[in-house]
Amino acid sequence: TPAQLTTLQYDAPADYNGIDDPGDFTYSVSDGTATVAGSTDIAIISNQPPVANNDNGTTLKNQPVTINITDNDNDIDGNIDPSTIDLDPDTPGEQKTRVIPEQGTFEIDDNGNVTFTPEPDFVGEATIPYTVNDNDGELSNSANITIAVINTPPVATNDNANTGVNIPVTFNISENDTDSDGTLDLTTVDLDPNTEGRQTTFTQQAQGTFEIDDNGNITFTPVADFLGEVTPITYTVADNNGDLSNTAEIAVTVTEIRPAASDDNASTVINTPVSFNITDNDIAEAGEDIEPGTIDLDPSTTELEETILTVDQGTFAVDQEGIVTFTPTDGFIGVVTIPYTVEDTAGNITNSANIIVEVIDSPPIATDDFANSFINQPVTFNITNNDIDLEGEVDPSTIDLDPDTPGNQTTLELPDQGTFEVDENGNLTFTPTNGFIGVVTIPYTVNDNNGNTSNNANITVEVVNLPPVATDNSSTTVAGQPVTFNITDDDSDPETTIDTTTVDLNPNTPEQDTTFTQPGEGTYTVDNEGNLTFTPVEGFTGQTTPISYTVQDSSGAVSNSANISIDVTELGILDDDSATTVIDTPVTLNIADNDTPIDLDSIDLNPDTPEIEKTLEIPDQGTFEVDDDGNVTFTPVSGFTGQVNIPYVANDPNGNSLPPANISIDVVGSLPPNQPPIANNDNGTTLKNQPVTINITDNDNDIDGNIDPSTIDLDPDTPGEQKTRVIPEQGTFEIDDNGNVTFTPEPDFVGEATIPYTVNDNDGELSNSANITIAVINTPPVATNDNANTGVNIPVTFNISENDTDSDGTLDLTTVDLDPNTEGRQTTFTQQAQGTFEIDDNGNITFTPVADFLGEVTPITYTVADNNGDLSNTAEIAVTVTEIRPAASDDNASTVINTPVSFNITDNDIAEAGEDIEPGTIDLDPSTTELEETILTVDQGTFAVDQEGIVTFTPTDGFIGVVTIPYTVEDTAGNITNSANIIVEVIDSPPIATDDFANSFINQPVTFNITNNDIDLEGEVDPSTIDLDPDTPGNQTTLELPDQGTFEVDENGNLTFTPTNGFIGVVTIPYTVNDNNGNTSNNANITVEVVNLPPVATDNSSTTVAGQPVTFNITDDDSDPETTIDTTTVDLNPNTPEQDTTFTQPGEGTYTVDNEGNLTFTPVEGFTGQTTPISYTVQDSSGAVSNSANISIDVTELGILDDDSATTVIDTPVTLNIADNDTPIDLDSIDLNPDTPEIEKTLEIPDQGTFEVDDDGNVTFTPVSGFT
Repeated sequence: TPAQLTTLQYDAPADYNGIDDPGDFTYSVSDGTATVAGSTDIAIISNQPPVANNDNGTTLKNQPVTINITDNDNDIDGNIDPSTIDLDPDTPGEQKTRVIPEQGTFEIDDNGNVTFTPEPDFVGEATIPYTVNDNDGELSNSANITIAVINTPPVATNDNANTGVNIPVTFNISENDTDSDGTLDLTTVDLDPNTEGRQTTFTQQAQGTFEIDDNGNITFTPVADFLGEVTPITYTVADNNGDLSNTAEIAVTVTEIRPAASDDNASTVINTPVSFNITDNDIAEAGEDIEPGTIDLDPSTTELEETILTVDQGTFAVDQEGIVTFTPTDGFIGVVTIPYTVEDTAGNITNSANIIVEVIDSPPIATDDFANSFINQPVTFNITNNDIDLEGEVDPSTIDLDPDTPGNQTTLELPDQGTFEVDENGNLTFTPTNGFIGVVTIPYTVNDNNGNTSNNANITVEVVNLPPVATDNSSTTVAGQPVTFNITDDDSDPETTIDTTTVDLNPNTPEQDTTFTQPGEGTYTVDNEGNLTFTPVEGFTGQTTPISYTVQDSSGAVSNSANISIDVTELGILDDDSATTVIDTPVTLNIADNDTPIDLDSIDLNPDTPEIEKTLEIPDQGTFEVDDDGNVTFTPVSGFTGQVNIPYVANDPNGNSLPPANISIDVVGSLPPNQPPIANNDNGTTLKNQPVTINITDNDNDIDGNIDPSTIDLDPDTPGEQKTRVIPEQGTFEIDDNGNVTFTPEPDFVGEATIPYTVNDNDGELSNSANITIAVINTPPVATNDNANTGVNIPVTFNISENDTDSDGTLDLTTVDLDPNTEGRQTTFTQQAQGTFEIDDNGNITFTPVADFLGEVTPITYTVADNNGDLSNTAEIAVTVTEIRPAASDDNASTVINTPVSFNITDNDIAEAGEDIEPGTIDLDPSTTELEETILTVDQGTFAVDQEGIVTFTPTDGFIGVVTIPYTVEDTAGNITNSANIIVEVIDSPPIATDDFANSFINQPVTFNITNNDIDLEGEVDPSTIDLDPDTPGNQTTLELPDQGTFEVDENGNLTFTPTNGFIGVVTIPYTVNDNNGNTSNNANITVEVVNLPPVATDNSSTTVAGQPVTFNITDDDSDPETTIDTTTVDLNPNTPEQDTTFTQPGEGTYTVDNEGNLTFTPVEGFTGQTTPISYTVQDSSGAVSNSANISIDVTELGILDDDSATTVIDTPVTLNIADNDTPIDLDSIDLNPDTPEIEKTLEIPDQGTFEVDDDGNVTFTPVSGFT
């Protein structure tokens, strides 16, 4: 053009990539001297997006899987950037994790590795899309990631059974079947897998019928008189995910047995006979019956044996009805088996069948024991009297005082506490260490006569001391004046009386000191009545150094040391007092506030008169008057102004006269500037939990105005006037406008609560800070004397708290102290040669007289505290023991829950002299007029007595506790005894552990719960107490067995067995578990069988075109968890007994498999469509057979190849997949040079470039350098 061009713009077509010929586009270049012209082509080069391809992965149920999803992605002009993968393209940003509800979680790393973690028990396909960028940031298409989660199918195993002619047989076919990752669904057992639907019955013509229930129990009923081997039938079973097992066989052999006897089983406990019928399951010849009278317990002899003794085991005996009774030999435990035969009514003898009886033992039950002792005194008591064994006897000689140490420990020494020692009769002696006081507890066990060990029970001994109690004393005097007071009046002794002649003023010396001098302070002297006189040295004032003293009781027991202290004060001083008031205005002032302590009643306003004057009138001036609190009010005469003065005197608290002081009142015509009011301390008292109100301004004053109660501030340190103040854990103060403060104590608070306050006068002047103190006191409980009567040798129990009271709380019966003068709580007290008192925590006291004691027992004293810990007064307990004959005594027995117990209640009763007790007169309810031989205690049980005095108590189901009823009995002269008690304790029994069994596969842990089948009759099993090694002290929750594996249990009873690598077999260990009351179960067994896991065959499919065979490997995607797939074992027809490597489906084609697992399907001519699936199985290298998997082929019409194209830039290879747009093709058959007879995978075009195709149909063209 004429104009010179400096800028050229070329607009390429949209999305164009390649070389464009702009037509007649020419150009010229000039340097000013010469011009050159030319033409050009324009190349438009743009970045191509990467191509993402679909990805697939497979995993087993509950197992994560990781696959790389970028290995099959490509970018023709750059590189894939795996770090840009986005697992949710529809959500802004790159999502590296994606959760598919109810399926699982996908997670990608920066290298393109995606991990899919399936949800528990999920089976199926989980699919999500993804995109990825190339290194230039270009975004790919969206491709899918698909993970197939498959379930390991269950493994069914062949079963067989035998029976007799015309005899049905039932057996469980699932007991040897397994499912490695779930459970068998026995409701899916199919007795004819080749028929659609589930078949629960199957009839073999002329042989018999099989029938299965939903628990895996199959019954085969032979046809009449059939004899021989039944043609086997096949079955399958599904697991809880619905996956079907392999096909297994069921075979039954019917033999000639008519009549037929079957085995019989029974069980019993040690020393207990058991009876059961053994012919109920036997069958006779057709038309005949079993004849029970022909039972022979020893078929090996020619005689009919109706009784047989098994040495050291027991005796079997059979009656004419076919009832066998087995009586075990005393002490026998185990399984005993004998054979038997029986005839039918035609005289035909059955086969020999077995009678099997298991005799089991149960451990004894040990119960806690408690005793009291006094300091330095041994105590002996029997610890097995309350222990029981249901079927044998407790063996006291086996007591072990230290169950955690191997062997039986009959002596146990506890340093600084004492020594336990038990003899062979269960009598335990505890000898406390000298000076030891306190409670000591140890465990013990005991065996029964069969060697079973009981639970751990506790032995507790409390060692106490009972000296008198001395209490601290104090007094006050003035300098130079002696003071006398009694120091023993508040001392006490629990059994006898204080001996005031034994007061020792210096307990640190061996001799008694009745005089003690404290240098520089004074001298103490005590007389025989306990009166102590302290004489201070001249000039001494202040608090004396406390001195100690002790006192003894009448038995010589020495009390604790108590202190004596004296406060010696100066002679008091009365200070002058003054006040100011205005004309005609009374004024009040307290004249004692500034004095040393004085006796307010001794204030005298006129010392010149002999009497104490409380009122004094001064003519023409005014009148003084003093009240009981030391407040003096002066009322001036009308119109009087000036100063008036009077003296006053008073005594100190000890009655000493003090020198006089003056009261001066200045009556003025007007007051000087306002003076602040004076607030004085206030005190109040209330009972626990009761509010109290006091006025705190009544004692405040303002010399030149009035107190304004509405200005009271209960917290001067906080800005503003605080009308309410809460003191945490003490209570709340609240003030009204009249100066009335109410204190509401916190519930059960006892003590002093103090707060400051201020108040203003009517001119707003602020007072000083004064205190409000409220003392909250607890009203102590009141104990009342108690008495009871009993007969000779008869204990008596009564409640001593029923007549005791506490007005503001409740009695704490756990604090009853039978010896208040001894430190600590004494729950037992023995009066020598009379008897022993013992108190429980409910206030029930039992007095047990010594043998033949008669008369009044020396009373004992007791105290009881309330719920605030305040102690009651001391009350007495008196018992009178009288001559009662005949006399009934209390009887005790124990049993376990749901178990009756019988015992004689008259063995310890006594009759009138010359008479006998008559057991037939026992009355179980003396409160009624009739003689009651049976009585029901609601929710507890029933008592019944026979004519021999044997009482049987049958507890109500589930009852645990103590039940007590009274009874009386007569002697042969008709005399009726006192009422005595029958006491039965029903205790808990230990839990029952049951054997557990589980299967596992080689190298695979298995977890199962071992307490789900354990029971406790009256409580709950506590899985956290499981002990995997009962013979080792402590709870073992982990147990390793070399070359077998490791057991480990958690607190919920879930046990995991991890087998040693390569271990196959059965391993068994014992375990115990406790119930919620700490009772230990029997030993039960845990058994785990480790087996080989069968391989897993996976469904296969392929595609071919009509008339063309197709070959593919069907074992490449099969797996075995332990070993390898044996491809030579592929069976194309699992329903036949032999291996089939060829299978023809009529009208469709023929399948053939080679030893490498390569299957070839050759369709019949003209067939197209989906083939009917066929099944196959394969074995692993150990011979385990897989499940059945399916093979299906899609036979299509002949396919079509479509043209393919791509573009690249100079010197740059380009790759494209030429199969993507074709109908399905055999990728191995792609030929780049159809003109040659061989398949060419590479083709070079001279001067242009080279084409190369890979196994996936990807063609790469590499241009010659410079070619365009």
